[in-house]
Amino acid sequence: MIPAGKRYEHDKIMIYDQVRSDYINSYFNTGDMMVYDSILKLLDFADLDVLKIANPTEADIARYNAIFDYVILRASNFIHEYMRWEKAEWVLGQLKIPVYAIGVGAQAEARRKVELSDESKRIWSLIAERSRAIGVRGAFSAEVLADNGIKNVEVVGCPSLFRNRDRDLKLALKAPADNKRIAFSLRRETSHYYAADTKAFTRMQRELLLRVSDTYDTTVTIHGEPEEKAFFAKDEAAIGQATERLRKAEWFTPENEARLTDIYRSRLFLNDRVEDYDTMIRKHDFAIGYRVHGVLPALANRVPGVVVSYDTRSSELAETFSIPTYSAEAILEQPLEKVLDPGQFDPFKKNFGSNYDRFKGLLDRCAIPNRM
Repeated sequence: MIPAGKRYEHDKIMIYDQVRSDYINSYFNTGDMMVYDSILKLLDFADLDVLKIANPTEADIARYNAIFDYVILRASNFIHEYMRWEKAEWVLGQLKIPVYAIGVGAQAEARRKVELSDESKRIWSLIAERSRAIGVRGAFSAEVLADNGIKNVEVVGCPSLFRNRDRDLKLALKAPADNKRIAFSLRRETSHYYAADTKAFTRMQRELLLRVSDTYDTTVTIHGEPEEKAFFAKDEAAIGQATERLRKAEWFTPENEARLTDIYRSRLFLNDRVEDYDTMIRKHDFAIGYRVHGVLPALANRVPGVVVSYDTRSSELAETFSIPTYSAEAILEQPLEKVLDPGQFDPFKKNFGSNYDRFKGLLDRCAIPNRM
């Protein structure tokens, strides 16, 4: 239900087939592919299909009930005031098979009261009735559902941390001075749903990006914004248009445009296939990220990483998994080497096994065949 990307080789995900120029010019969050790919790697399944919620028919419902054993809702930010479910309520009401949501989360710019729509309340009630529990990524998401009448909830985190199915995960920690290659996950686009002060968010992220790239051999991972994709694709016509939009958004300013342009022309990374992110991140010593799905897969691949917190999603997952987290201001106020301190990962290491078991435990209690 609500997949993100095209499946190949059983449990691998890549971008949908489309004209390359259309892909470059549109926003598509590669983090959604990471989540989709990760949950497939944890499940033990023979085959799958997409549950239609846009234009379902009675014949579709009959086929789902006759052929399939369960439905999985992809883990993502589906708990918020503005979620639109198309015809999912009708579909879920007709299904006779279990429906599971494992790793879903609430989205807000700050920890606050979130009043879901009546439609969303009915959807989450239907899902709760059809499974042992809804697996959410953290305490805030559990709190939001509880406030909206959904009590059948367990905190399990996100599948992306466990994508390699390694309960004995050991981070490749180094002394701060030995970290040379840094992956910086960029989230330039934002809105008041993600950051309370979007101008400060932009300014601080740019300052942090420039400081990291000036200090380390930095790869800037991009995750969907069209302007960055234009530079990555080296499409000069698109780059010209992107540059104008970046100036208008005040990301490129007279003071920093030359430095940012150099970074954009030589240090960007974009993955069309999720497995390419795994390959790239393993070549780095450390990850610093505005994208939780830049940091979580780094940790899954034994690369230590810290989250730059700015909204409930990033802080919630960091809290659930004991991942070191900093505000941009806190990083900029101290030497960068302090942010690379290996000692800060002691809580993550201590809790990883129990976090792994907790995620697997919900899959087992829901009778979802898995490979964890």
